[in-house]
Amino acid sequence: MDLEKKMETNMLLKDKVAIVTGAASGIGKGIAELFSEEGAKVAICDVNEAGAKTAASEISQKTGGLVLSVAVDITRKSKVEEAVAKIVDEFGTVDIVVNAAGIVRLAHAVDISEKDWDETFAVNVKGALFFCQAAGKVMMKQKSGKMVNIASDSGKRPFLDEVAYCSSKSAMIGMTRVFALELGPYNINSNAIAPGATDTPLLRKFYMKTEEDRQIYIAATALKRIASPRDIAKVALFLASTLSDHVTGEIILTSAGDAFGE
Repeated sequence: MDLEKKMETNMLLKDKVAIVTGAASGIGKGIAELFSEEGAKVAICDVNEAGAKTAASEISQKTGGLVLSVAVDITRKSKVEEAVAKIVDEFGTVDIVVNAAGIVRLAHAVDISEKDWDETFAVNVKGALFFCQAAGKVMMKQKSGKMVNIASDSGKRPFLDEVAYCSSKSAMIGMTRVFALELGPYNINSNAIAPGATDTPLLRKFYMKTEEDRQIYIAATALKRIASPRDIAKVALFLASTLSDHVTGEIILTSAGDAFGE
């Protein structure tokens, strides 16, 4: 067996079909890229149609894999169902779903508007629910599948001005565990990752605006560094592969040993 074929044989996700939401950028894009490197056929689902197309093209050119871009408003159940049906029509099935789409709306708890609260839950919770439902029904028929939800350390501890975000990520953690309980008999694993500070456009927009901000985040970690999307993608790869076959209903805190974490 030549080296190239040996490397293909060792791919952890060879011939698997993976959906990754919010994959036009950030953690989602990092996961989509690593999954493609590991042999998966990847569907990038994002409300940002142009961004999804660009990400799919970049990843496909880099890895040589099959990468499909699907523009979808994940807050609408019918649109999610249409997107999953399109992916199944294109790739034949769904083996993995990763819910990485998310938004942040900052406000004091007593001041958060109904609009900001509803938008946060629509994207961070309902969107993940709809994809787990639609993909889960496909997985139940084939009696196998992996669900990975990108929660946050904010779902496990409070942060100032994050009442909507913390609450939504806590809800995602609860949802992850219920799916694990209910779909376990169908050989479907449901787990979540709770990242700490990760160098993404979202972090830079809302939290890490200056070098001083960056150093504060770095100082709070045991490893003295901020995660890259690739760091989170590696944990997602574990949860999406056969390496995690006996792991379900778990929340993996991935924070570089944040001193303020649990």
